[in-house]
Amino acid sequence: MAETRTQTLPMSYLEKISAGHSLFSSDDRAQSLSQARAASTPAKDIEEWRKTTDAFRGTTLNPRRMPRALETSINVRNGLTQDALVATANDRELFTSMLQVEADNFDSKFLHYHRALTAQPICLRIPANTTGVVIDLSHRHFGSGLAAPTTLIVVERGAEAIVFDRWHTDSKDCPIIGRTEIVVKQGARLHYVHDEHTPADSAIYRTGRIQVERDGYLNWCAFTTGGAWHVAKLRMDLIGVNTECHLSGLFSGIGKARAEHRTHQHHGTPNGFSNLLFKTILAGESHSIYQGIITVPQIAQKTDAYQTCRNLMLDPGTHADAIPKLEIIADDVKCSHGASIGTLNKEQLFYLQTRGLTYREAMTAIGMGFGEQVIQNVPEVLEDVRQSWRERVAQAVGLASGH
Repeated sequence: MAETRTQTLPMSYLEKISAGHSLFSSDDRAQSLSQARAASTPAKDIEEWRKTTDAFRGTTLNPRRMPRALETSINVRNGLTQDALVATANDRELFTSMLQVEADNFDSKFLHYHRALTAQPICLRIPANTTGVVIDLSHRHFGSGLAAPTTLIVVERGAEAIVFDRWHTDSKDCPIIGRTEIVVKQGARLHYVHDEHTPADSAIYRTGRIQVERDGYLNWCAFTTGGAWHVAKLRMDLIGVNTECHLSGLFSGIGKARAEHRTHQHHGTPNGFSNLLFKTILAGESHSIYQGIITVPQIAQKTDAYQTCRNLMLDPGTHADAIPKLEIIADDVKCSHGASIGTLNKEQLFYLQTRGLTYREAMTAIGMGFGEQVIQNVPEVLEDVRQSWRERVAQAVGLASGH
């Protein structure tokens, strides 16, 4: 492996794109704020929202309360120089278009607030045919107030990159409305790893969208410990033939943590492959809700798509819901989904104890092994991230009673 180089890019790069720390003019932001205030929170009779306990509390959606400090950074570990990331005159229009809000979107209230409050978005364009790129992105919010982290990535034709994106808040009074938009151009490859570091009683709404063009490849891997209120939505659109997309996520919940994940694998062209794996490790009274859809219209023949949700419940007070769906019109496809909800395997526990492990050590080994399948999807060059996730899984298992 080549020697790792770390380079912190100056804020001028972001400023060139955002024209004063925002992609939008003051008039645009004022209009978005007005639209957010006028829009309703999603109704309970909307299918994907029916299991959500409550919407963001009205007091949290206060645009006058911004975090007292916001730091965003782009650190290049390998493969690019500062000059390669300098924005072009067309980038502003490109990135602005990625944050449009559709008129019929049930979540428009959240998304309009996000547009109104977006400041210092990270806008990253990987130049065509660039390889060996490894980049760390960071959003850090300090103090109370509504935070709106934004990550926009375009991987140009034939480029290859690994991006680690971390969102951090230090206060439960700093709710998040975050957005990630990714475009993978023809023949490009992207490994995107997302991590959240937030207080246990925080509130998070996060949405992500991916477009993968012809012969493109994407590996998306995410980790969360949830919060008092947590909704994460991810839509993947395969818009070119011979595309490949892998999606994996891990929720490690303790106490009363809650996390709701919704995914949509949409195949719009023939010969596409997608594979989703979502796992939860639940301790205390934590609660996971997973809703997933695979859509294959008539045009998307030869589609190969899979969706798997696995839940490991370490305590009797935990709860998991898994709701997979298939919407298939094409007739020449391979599509399947599966879900499981289970507790610790007594035979595995007994076997490990006969090999000299204590009950607690055996429980930890099973929990760690359960989460490792997702952790291994993180690229090897990010071994520090892998190890951090292992430690957080071990912490969750260590707080469980295991009975």
